[in-house]
Amino acid sequence: WKPTVASPIPYFPDKSPNAASTTPPPLFQGQLVLDPQLAARLRELPEIPMAPTTKSLETPSFLVGISSEGQVRFVFLEKTSGDAEADDLAEQWLREVTFQSGVAGISWGRADLVWKGAVH
Repeated sequence: WKPTVASPIPYFPDKSPNAASTTPPPLFQGQLVLDPQLAARLRELPEIPMAPTTKSLETPSFLVGISSEGQVRFVFLEKTSGDAEADDLAEQWLREVTFQSGVAGISWGRADLVWKGAVH
């Protein structure tokens, strides 16, 4: 009996135009889904964050109150992502979103955050 010796076999990737690409797909940049009346007032959207965890998350939903000056004044979690740290990050991020000035008082609407890098 003679033991088999395994040697590494050199790998030369196929550079032909028909070769499958090894480039990873582009990273999904995330999305903020707003009620139409709030979407019409959206002024500035900060970069959507990556989820703070590697586990699969649901899309968190919030009830937001926007002041007449366009600032986010109230953020209430309606549907959790399944991770408290992710929900907190989403709330902090939502408070940085700015809207155009609007009617006197508070305008209410729903905001759903689809995380950057999320599989969609």
